[in-house]
Amino acid sequence: MIGSASAVDVPLMVVLKGQNFVQSGPTVAALIEEDRSQDEVPLVFEAFAQGEAADSLVSGTLGLPGGGSVPLEVGEDSMKEWQYTYNAETLLELNTVWEDGTYTFNLTTKNDGVQSIAVDLTGDTYPNVPQITNYNPLQTADPTAEITVQWAAMTGGTLNDFVMCDVVDRDTGATVYQSGGPGMPGALNGTSVQAVIPADTLSPGRSYETEVLFVKVVGVNTSYTGATAIAGYYKLVKSTIKTPASSGVALGATFEAAVPQPHTWDVARDSAISFRFSHPMNTGFQSVSWTGVSPSNFTYEWIDGNKVLLCHSSIDLPADTDVGWSLDLSAFRDAAGFALAGSEQGSFHTLPDAPGSRPDVAGIYALKVRSFSQTGTSPVSDGMYFCDAEVELNAYNRVKTATLTMPGGSTVLEHSPWDPSMELEANYASKTDLDRFFPNGNFTFDMATLADGPQSVTLSLGTSDDYPAAPTVTNLAALQTIDPAVATTITWTALAGWSATPAVGVGVIDLEIDNSQDNEVFWVDNESLSSGSQCVIPAGTLWPGRTYRVNLEFTKITDLDDTSYPGVLAGAGFSSITQFTIQTTGTPVMPAITVEKSGDAMNVNFVGGEPQRNYVIESSRDLFSWRTLEERWSDGGSDFIFDNDARYVGLRFYRLRDRLAGEQVQFKRVIQGTVWTDGTQSTPVVGAVVGTSMDAQTAVTDSNGRFFLETDTPNGSGAYTVGVTSSASHKDFGPYTGDQPREQDYEMN
Repeated sequence: MIGSASAVDVPLMVVLKGQNFVQSGPTVAALIEEDRSQDEVPLVFEAFAQGEAADSLVSGTLGLPGGGSVPLEVGEDSMKEWQYTYNAETLLELNTVWEDGTYTFNLTTKNDGVQSIAVDLTGDTYPNVPQITNYNPLQTADPTAEITVQWAAMTGGTLNDFVMCDVVDRDTGATVYQSGGPGMPGALNGTSVQAVIPADTLSPGRSYETEVLFVKVVGVNTSYTGATAIAGYYKLVKSTIKTPASSGVALGATFEAAVPQPHTWDVARDSAISFRFSHPMNTGFQSVSWTGVSPSNFTYEWIDGNKVLLCHSSIDLPADTDVGWSLDLSAFRDAAGFALAGSEQGSFHTLPDAPGSRPDVAGIYALKVRSFSQTGTSPVSDGMYFCDAEVELNAYNRVKTATLTMPGGSTVLEHSPWDPSMELEANYASKTDLDRFFPNGNFTFDMATLADGPQSVTLSLGTSDDYPAAPTVTNLAALQTIDPAVATTITWTALAGWSATPAVGVGVIDLEIDNSQDNEVFWVDNESLSSGSQCVIPAGTLWPGRTYRVNLEFTKITDLDDTSYPGVLAGAGFSSITQFTIQTTGTPVMPAITVEKSGDAMNVNFVGGEPQRNYVIESSRDLFSWRTLEERWSDGGSDFIFDNDARYVGLRFYRLRDRLAGEQVQFKRVIQGTVWTDGTQSTPVVGAVVGTSMDAQTAVTDSNGRFFLETDTPNGSGAYTVGVTSSASHKDFGPYTGDQPREQDYEMN
């Protein structure tokens, strides 16, 4: 067993490259989807030094194989741990930035002086994905008994390799179970295939996140007496454990999302509307109010284990209309019979055209894909592979459920929040992992449609790989100085067997251009191409001073089916995608912004800018601290933001900016109200300091007892209390869970 319990200042040092997966069903795990706001990243380089106590380590750096170093900094979760982390998007990026070689911990400790400990990280010997094998039983785990988490064994795992299992309460973020660290009591090794959670560790009616970590150890150094330095490669899988609720206990159900999303434009008029909840619901309760459409036209159906309320109009939605909805959550009940709290509302805008008679589904496809990157004359593999499967819908929610079954098992396709489709994109950083979860063979889509009834389509990817050659762009250098005012041609090495008409055995081409915000600005499909070796981007498609990402995809078709589901074309095949960037000359065009008074509030107007671009409108009271007022998608026309909060402040500034690439725009909680001496609300409290349990931000009440408090805490961050201090008197109010409450009254007696 590696590691040892010790009283030295820094008993453990670790340097790792890792891959993070999520398993949401019994058979399929895939790389986690990147969400940096939630610290969810698929590929990671990390190093840490674990101190014996919070002050054991004075300072530290990590020396790199090619020279230089990076600083180790105190971790967010523990003062004992000093760490460095780098998140990568592709395996090529991870291995280029963090090359094989010797990494050296240079540490200044409290009692052991200066220590220099080197460890070799070489070989890219990642373990297999730690797939949880008893997923289904863990969804109804009895918290009063021992709960066993089981996983597929680490291939070639030894006593010197490391396995860890922990469980986190999703509601509180607290770790409720953790197997021991290296060398510690309860530690697991590379031969372990399960962990046992003691009875009564988990609570009834809760949802937990479990993590199983495999570390393949490739380097060990024990020259720092009593301590161990480890280098290795890991794969980690996140999954869920759910416990049934006790009788009389609320499930904690919350509203999660609506499809179509609020503010969606161009919604087909034969769309259905769905509302998703976090837990199963009591199907006898619901309350939905509508505007712009007759409520009597709707029928309601609970689907997806009673977690989704599907609302279907018996006639087409009205043309070119804002359809609004409002949920009175207090009229909903979870499966245990407890009411939810609060309300939700939103709206979307319908298309002017009638949909006519058409199938629920527009198309079906299944692809296995390998990815390349091109920065010079030839593309190189970026190490990424994925399975891309989709049921394209003619309108939102026209399919209730869709299950994909392959030789390796089955998985459920999820509704996209962005467009009418149900999809699966399972990403991997190795072909071995792709083929493990999605082996070649037959892919069967089983669908429960809204009007067409049950439908099943089977597509064959054959028994062996048939990837086309990587697309190679031949004029990449010229594409770095594009004049957006004139047409531009992208040229590439011709795809062998290309045909403008899809057929089994031929090659087809797609090209997509996205801006830096991942919004699509240009797309051409195979049927629109006049050549298998070039494409013309019309003048005015691109905008000045911008960098765009281009995906050029070659696909070899292995199967086509237009008979199993009448009126629907389904296809399967193997694809190779090359990603590259192009750039335009000139200066970016920004919207013009004006501000005008509207009663007690303000209208912030903006005109122009780029289509298919997201802009962030921010407000400030001091030109120093800015907070997000609104994020808006631009169509190049005009729009406005109504700022009702302006009535509560004496001074207000506004600015508009591009949303940054990959930015998760966050809205901060804002609280406004009045502090009174007593319940009669006749005497305001002047000069009271108002704060919250969320952060250190405070506000002071004015001559009318009013305050406007802008916090640094994002919406949806959990319960909080409001504290009011006036002279020697202090009182706490709450807890509250709502976002941005206004017109609140706080009575001090």
